Amino acid sequence: MPLIILSLSSIYCPGSNKKGGIVSLVPSATEILISLGLSKSITGITSVDGSIDSTEIVGDMLSVSFERIYSLKPDYVILTLPLQKNIYTELKNHNIKILTIKDPKNIEELFEIIDTIGSTFSRKKRALYVIDSLRKEIEQLHVDTLIDVYVEISRNPFYTIGKNTFIAQGLSIIGLKNIFDDVETGYFPVSIEKIYKKSPEIILLLYPNADVNEVKKRIGWNRIKAIKSNKVFTIKRINQLLRPSVNFFQGLKELKNKVY
Repeated sequence: MPLIILSLSSIYCPGSNKKGGIVSLVPSATEILISLGLSKSITGITSVDGSIDSTEIVGDMLSVSFERIYSLKPDYVILTLPLQKNIYTELKNHNIKILTIKDPKNIEELFEIIDTIGSTFSRKKRALYVIDSLRKEIEQLHVDTLIDVYVEISRNPFYTIGKNTFIAQGLSIIGLKNIFDDVETGYFPVSIEKIYKKSPEIILLLYPNADVNEVKKRIGWNRIKAIKSNKVFTIKRINQLLRPSVNFFQGLKELKNKVY
């Protein structure tokens, strides 16, 4: 998902009222900012982020209160395009600085985002340190063997991931091969018949309130290898695997521990 970041005056001139600073309208960007030591510079976030002390919620990812954003007088705003194109246009018309970052298709593009955010907010060295640490973590997570996995990101209708996603590449690090890596589309609906035909060895559920037992009881799914071997998983914080941020690798670590 593309990101747009509003720079915070507090980054350069911290103030007691915390005016200025960064308004992040993309949760993954918010997590990256925090990892770079910029949490105190964040003045506005979305309701999807949860809560950060002394930070105002300005809306969700698709609908924001422009009055709240303008009242914060941010130095920068972070957006994702094309999802937030309408928000981008409105802010641009009011001469607000915007940093846009495209949705990463792989791990290297995620590292480029971290580097860009670090450079923009005078945290270049910190960004390089974070990236280097994540590369070392990848080495520790790496598994040579590959096991077929079906990733379900929605059950009504069934949605999964294709080849060009950071999720698919991340899973391959821990030895899980996306059964739909022959599909160029990032995210797409999939039929039950195609899942049957692929018969994955592992099923990974990445959506709110995912019920492992419900999947095991689905009519006809007992023919799938993952069901036969009781290999249906989810993780405690699914956003760790859905958001392209530094926390993605913690999600991989948790999943690896469950699978092996």
